[in-house]
Amino acid sequence: MILYTILAVFVGIISTTIVFVISRSFVRRCKSNYRFAFIFLMSLLVITEVIYIASFDLFIGKDISFLQKPLEIIFLILSLLIVILIILSHNGFLSKIAGVLKLALVEVMIRFGLFSSLEYFGMIPVSTSVAYCKNDLNGTFIGKSRNLLGNTILKVNFNRGRIESIEILRGNHSKYGRRAFEKLPAIIVETQNANFDAISGATRSSNLIKSALGDACRNAYFSKKK
Repeated sequence: MILYTILAVFVGIISTTIVFVISRSFVRRCKSNYRFAFIFLMSLLVITEVIYIASFDLFIGKDISFLQKPLEIIFLILSLLIVILIILSHNGFLSKIAGVLKLALVEVMIRFGLFSSLEYFGMIPVSTSVAYCKNDLNGTFIGKSRNLLGNTILKVNFNRGRIESIEILRGNHSKYGRRAFEKLPAIIVETQNANFDAISGATRSSNLIKSALGDACRNAYFSKKK
């Protein structure tokens, strides 16, 4: 987890730097009467990408995945408008081609660099080790995930070391995470495997459940030690 976090920070810094440097180069090369329009369109492009990335998860507690298609269309329209702006505001054929290539690089950095790293930070569940679940636990305990976008809360019933039942008290998720919240409690109880594999397409939600389960096991373990 530490290695992935360092990598996400590094990618975020590099991507931000590239986007900033290229955007600044755009503004300097634009004719003065086009500069405001360029800054405005680039800002809209970045905002559109932020909301688009957020649409794969919960955005301020809301599932906005239905906006993905409209956002993709808006992104393409903004890209086309910026290309037209480059053609109008740059002198010389090679300068125009270079401007379009720079725009493509900026979009790649935004999509797969800067905001993928930001999405990663939003997905970190800050897990509690499920190793606590291997102890001979008894009783009913609450477990919370400690992720950055809101806690998932489970009520877990242990009986002589077995996980008897799991009730999700709070589990906010987008449509992509629904499968994990619907399937994993039963799978965990059936297999008695706290270190389960993530549900395909619902990795974040699976990790949130694992984090909350680990916390419940931890609480049960330290209650037993008292």
